[in-house]
Amino acid sequence: MVWIDEPMIQFEQLFPALPSRKFDLVFFTSPQTARAFYAAFPHNDLPAASLGAGTARQIPRHITQVFTGVDSAPEVINTFIKEFPAAKVLIPCGDRSFRRLQKALNPQQFEEVIVYHTRNRKVHIPTCAVYAFTSPSNVESFFSTQRVDHDAAYVAIGQSTAEALRKQEKNPRIAEDYGQKALARAIFSAIDS
Repeated sequence: MVWIDEPMIQFEQLFPALPSRKFDLVFFTSPQTARAFYAAFPHNDLPAASLGAGTARQIPRHITQVFTGVDSAPEVINTFIKEFPAAKVLIPCGDRSFRRLQKALNPQQFEEVIVYHTRNRKVHIPTCAVYAFTSPSNVESFFSTQRVDHDAAYVAIGQSTAEALRKQEKNPRIAEDYGQKALARAIFSAIDS
């Protein structure tokens, strides 16, 4: 069995000015967002909230973590808003972010700062039995440069990635969580079927 691990996107780090408003906390929606934020603002010590455990692991140890989601994105956002109804929130994001939290909060309650750009990569991927995707951006980039004209299985991490695959008329298996072990189990399940 051959494994090909090839990202279809790359990230361009940005170094924007930090908004001058006072914030109660910073909310991270992805591991990439946390990495890019602390690369741009290494001395920022705002308490942190994150969409999930994988994202929380990218937050430096000296930062106080006040919230870590444990459910799907919509449920996590609802829980966060209930627990922090009046918080002033700094939201780092990429240029292709879904902006789910921003859409759910009152506009006076948050400010976003774009800390990276997502760029498609033009990479040729040989024919595979299973294609696994970790983000909608990877799906979009893959199908903009690849033609899959054989029966293949598709695996997605997360509902938004699965939806991107459905838009390509693919029926993905969805990993049960966002971790690498769950992704591997979903891939093996696709191979065995």
